[in-house]
Amino acid sequence: MQAYYNNQFMLLDEVKVSPLDRGFLFGDGVYEVIPVYNRRLFKGEEHLIRLENSLDQTRIENPLSRAEWLEILNQLIESNSERLGDDQAVYLQVTRGYAPVRNHAFPDQSESTVFAYSMPLTPPDYGDANYPGANVVTCEDERWQRCDIKSVNLLANAMANQYARDNNAAEAILLRGGNVVEATSSNVFIVKNKVILTPPKDNILGGITRQCVLDLAKKSGFKISRNCD
Repeated sequence: MQAYYNNQFMLLDEVKVSPLDRGFLFGDGVYEVIPVYNRRLFKGEEHLIRLENSLDQTRIENPLSRAEWLEILNQLIESNSERLGDDQAVYLQVTRGYAPVRNHAFPDQSESTVFAYSMPLTPPDYGDANYPGANVVTCEDERWQRCDIKSVNLLANAMANQYARDNNAAEAILLRGGNVVEATSSNVFIVKNKVILTPPKDNILGGITRQCVLDLAKKSGFKISRNCD
């Protein structure tokens, strides 16, 4: 499996990250996951714009231009298509990089660490009439408040998702102040009488696929209510 790490392509098993990388020590980094269909990035530009916003908000230098990112990701897709097929998911991550001294404050100088690889993409067949659906649980949202930043700090998400698995559920819907915000790695929609209820964008990560769903729903005659009390 091919991966990209700090200016070079290599086998995924050969990637070595310093234990003094701030992403490893502090979770000081951001990431994106981009679906790939028929070897084409799904809304690649939009995902990269969101990556740029996360980097700007965390004051991490973006080491690559948008065109360079697209070239790297498309090369990864082609390199791994024989093993993974035409549908994949590309993961990319940028951390603040190596710092010789462990200190909470940002180092005066650092070089971003860049990592990307692709994974299998096998979504459920929702079009199957026999698709049984999935069980979910609810729990309090214990994440930090900056959900607009796609941070690699995902411990709270992981714990909530494990709580769901411990209770024979596939996902945990997170509640903040008694209101639904989102799930650990999913968006929430309720469809009733041609109206789609979904939490307001200011309480959640701005989902690229979520916005695509809302745009298509509007074109199909659905009304959107951004209220999920």
